[in-house]
Amino acid sequence: MPAYVVFDVEIRNAERYQDFMRQVKPALESAGARYLARGGAHKVYEGDWSPRRIVILEFPSVADWERFYNGPVYQGLKAIRDECSSARLVGVEGLDQSPAHGQATVVTQTLDVAADVVYDFARQMEKLPLWASGLAKGIAQRNGRWFAESPMGEVEVEMASANAFGVLDHDVTLPDGTRFHNAFRVTHSGKGSLLSFVVLRAQGASDEQFDADVAHVRADLAALKQVLEQQPR
Repeated sequence: MPAYVVFDVEIRNAERYQDFMRQVKPALESAGARYLARGGAHKVYEGDWSPRRIVILEFPSVADWERFYNGPVYQGLKAIRDECSSARLVGVEGLDQSPAHGQATVVTQTLDVAADVVYDFARQMEKLPLWASGLAKGIAQRNGRWFAESPMGEVEVEMASANAFGVLDHDVTLPDGTRFHNAFRVTHSGKGSLLSFVVLRAQGASDEQFDADVAHVRADLAALKQVLEQQPR
């Protein structure tokens, strides 16, 4: 969780303080910190506090702040700061801003192909590289198990047993043993069918990473639609 440090600074020697500021800035950047406020206009709304100059810093964590504050680089610079100013400061731990785990998006795709035809095609492991871009390098069976080359290395793919419900759920096991369950099914819809794929947000995934995962699935379902609709019927 991030940490925030609030300084109330009274400057006695502006020129010497500028020397301190020039030297502390790269040190802060190296520590992963950034300024949120630096001497901007301020106004007291309650209480008898009379701050002079307000500086607010954000650090990646309390541990990062304390490592920086107690480290030799800042302690050397603090000696300069103490020469030309006095300060009161407080650190506070911020809120956990990691993306919510458990978020999901359902990606759908309509096809002008009967659901049973889609189901029979989509569950054929050897045909996955025709539409699943992450497995485009090929898939092969070894000792009754299916393995494919992916951007993450060799992965194992396990498809749900044959069923009458259009369920195409499958598990993908990464080289490090991490297993991802993919909820996927095809449903009858008029004269055609509807594909639906649940994209779960991975633990710690950023908004950009989650959006990329959704776009990847959307492209794969569009590719499956194209392959099936172009087949002779």
